[in-house]
Amino acid sequence: MIVLGGCGSDKPDGPVTQSKKKTKADIQRYADQTATIIESQLTNAKVTTTPCGEGRYSVQGVYRMPMWIRWQARKRATLRTTWQENKMPITMDSTPDGWLGAIGTVTPDGYSIDVASYNNPQPLAFSLQVRSPCIKAPAPRA
Repeated sequence: MIVLGGCGSDKPDGPVTQSKKKTKADIQRYADQTATIIESQLTNAKVTTTPCGEGRYSVQGVYRMPMWIRWQARKRATLRTTWQENKMPITMDSTPDGWLGAIGTVTPDGYSIDVASYNNPQPLAFSLQVRSPCIKAPAPRA
């Protein structure tokens, strides 16, 4: 079993304060863990940062994970089981035709992880999106 962890959720005393470098490292760690769970590789990484306002920001990583369509339902089931074993809620779980589908969760620290069949030009991969919650940027050093 893989234990997932990281940093970032809004807490009663406000959002976590951390650097963009640390947040990007958290995104990469969650992406790596997800790829390990389903025994795939990460390709075509695109990591972007978006302002949330009031000195806060969010980071999103989008990846492609090669996966033949015949294995996709089984790998989504593996993610479902692993996430549930780690007490992570399933936020999305669909398989409209038995082959293609999507599954998502939120980590205890507020990062969203979504895995969906990639259908361009064929569903021979998963699209993985990992998003941080809004995080407060550290104050500039004087």
